Amino acid sequence: VAPAHEPLSEVSVEVVGIDGQFSNSGVLMAFEVAPNVHSVSPSVGSVLGGQIITLFGENFEGVSSAACKFGDLQATNVTVVSGHRMLCGSPAADGASDVILRASNNGVEYGDGAHFRFVITDRAFSIQPTSGSAAGGRLVTVSGSFSTVEALKCVFGDDKVDGTLLSTSLITCRAPAHAPGKVQISIGASGHPHTPVANGEFLFLVEPAVTSLVPSSG
Repeated sequence: VAPAHEPLSEVSVEVVGIDGQFSNSGVLMAFEVAPNVHSVSPSVGSVLGGQIITLFGENFEGVSSAACKFGDLQATNVTVVSGHRMLCGSPAADGASDVILRASNNGVEYGDGAHFRFVITDRAFSIQPTSGSAAGGRLVTVSGSFSTVEALKCVFGDDKVDGTLLSTSLITCRAPAHAPGKVQISIGASGHPHTPVANGEFLFLVEPAVTSLVPSSG
């Protein structure tokens, strides 16, 4: 068992034999300060995993084998950006849960952590209709499997509009004004990951306008 020692320093580790003599291996052990996580962003992620989560804290310096844990789940793709920022890929979780996200400098000892929430993401399968005026206003119905959420949003490309949950399988939202062209529709709630709709491309069309008639009578 390692004793308490001044952090960020290296000491030689030797053992004593039955003859009372110490070894002379020259093996060094580094004492490091455990990193403390103050906050994370985003603090909510899908149970499917695969999101890059930014950890803000202290003592990320001198990392030899950085690691992160979401509760008991090991993170993926760990990158130390600076002494105060680290990136960790979220793992897949068995279900919705609140966990503590912690960081380690050596993959063994973890410091204080911050709260992270795994959520079950909604699944969206299709939209009707698939096109509407670039002036906006078309009511779009999204079919899928949804949970009851507050502050529901539909996202047309980068433009967010309010959505209405009609049932666990239907959401409606009104298309915003947008430049002509195709965009991907996603759905989600504030603070939660947005879920792209499968086959969810919506085409904004320029409405035809009559400017003149030839002949003007007949």
